[in-house]
Amino acid sequence: MELDSDRLDSGGGTSSLREEEPMPKVDDDIHIFVMDAWVRVTCFYGNPNRSRRHISWNLLRALARQDDKEWACIGDFNELLSQEEKWGLHDHPHYLIRNFRDVLSDCDLHDIKYTGSLFTWYMKRNSQVVAKQRLDRAVGNGRWFLRFSECSVQSLVAPVSDHDPLLLDTSQTLSIRFVAGSVSIMHGFLMPIWKQ
Repeated sequence: MELDSDRLDSGGGTSSLREEEPMPKVDDDIHIFVMDAWVRVTCFYGNPNRSRRHISWNLLRALARQDDKEWACIGDFNELLSQEEKWGLHDHPHYLIRNFRDVLSDCDLHDIKYTGSLFTWYMKRNSQVVAKQRLDRAVGNGRWFLRFSECSVQSLVAPVSDHDPLLLDTSQTLSIRFVAGSVSIMHGFLMPIWKQ
């Protein structure tokens, strides 16, 4: 196994602990498939440029059509599902929220039960928080929820990044931690280390 990373600072990107196979990249998006005979997990990074966000949504739709396995998608989608997922000066554009809701609906993806801070991303200026948003999330398709009915995702404390890490717990042997734009697949024997 080796650690593969496209960014080592706190500005986003993805990394994963993986076997010696290349990480696929499509346009400005990075996705990682973790597959066994039963499940599929995609680490997703939504385009931060609003005018190019449709490219990310088209990618997500293409990924949804690839197969009908249990599928979860975790990552920084760079988008909100409602105005309540934002704190700051200006409202989030309604058309962007609608487009995000539409793509999740088209892909049969639904929010996985979430605990922790309402916001997962924080913008600071002069050490003051000026905006907060829930940009990071985990979603699953209908088959995912049939297989992992007790599944949940929890936001953790970010030691360095402007994004809170996410811990996806399937309540079975596969747990996934999405950390400031990175995902590591850890099986049951490493789970206690993550919780320290």
